[in-house]
Amino acid sequence: MIYTLADHGDPFEQGAWLSFVRAEFPSYERFWQRHVVPLSNRPQDIQLKSDADLGKAGKGDEDVAIAQLHYTVLRHLYRARQITESPVVDDFALFVGLSALVGAQDVGFEVLQRYSHRGQYDPWVEGRSRKSAPRARSGQDAQRDWKKANAYPLQAIREYRNKLIHGRTPPAFVIPGGGMLMPTFAVVDKYCDWRKVTGAGASVAPQDFESPAKILGRAWNDTVEYLEAAWQRVLL
Repeated sequence: MIYTLADHGDPFEQGAWLSFVRAEFPSYERFWQRHVVPLSNRPQDIQLKSDADLGKAGKGDEDVAIAQLHYTVLRHLYRARQITESPVVDDFALFVGLSALVGAQDVGFEVLQRYSHRGQYDPWVEGRSRKSAPRARSGQDAQRDWKKANAYPLQAIREYRNKLIHGRTPPAFVIPGGGMLMPTFAVVDKYCDWRKVTGAGASVAPQDFESPAKILGRAWNDTVEYLEAAWQRVLL
């Protein structure tokens, strides 16, 4: 029997399939069919099998961890997608949407690293320990190792999101009729000093500013394109 997200996924998976998976991230379903469905109790139910049953099939904790992380990528992406499709995408929506996309990136990097370097990371240790004693390598280690080995992909998106959360609010223009324009990924550091936008006689290049919706849309496209290509290259 061929299982599909549309017919055999949970409600979240079915919604994501219609929203973006079938058109933009089809490799998600192919990996799910090959590596997640066999771990589940289908056709009885969609839950993952017990350790004893998994062991009979030659599967174990690492397979379960990858399956759970794989699903987590979808949840983060679906949240971001819902925001991109909102009637109004303002600076707050951009803040939340970019956070969801960076979450998808982080977990996606971990899936890719764990799958391609099996046995190197503890399936149930997510954070890096601050202790100096020998420790199991964690999910955060896997994320870091993937980024380091792959030239820090999608870094402009991550740095923009970090600025929104950990730095000062970027300057913005309120435009007639409502809405705003914010600095693009490429120039946000250029306008760290708000006076370059708001000060007397300030002059900015129009191409340096876009709506939050366009900024988030570009981040969405770049993220999903990267994950689709990486899934094809590494996981399938």
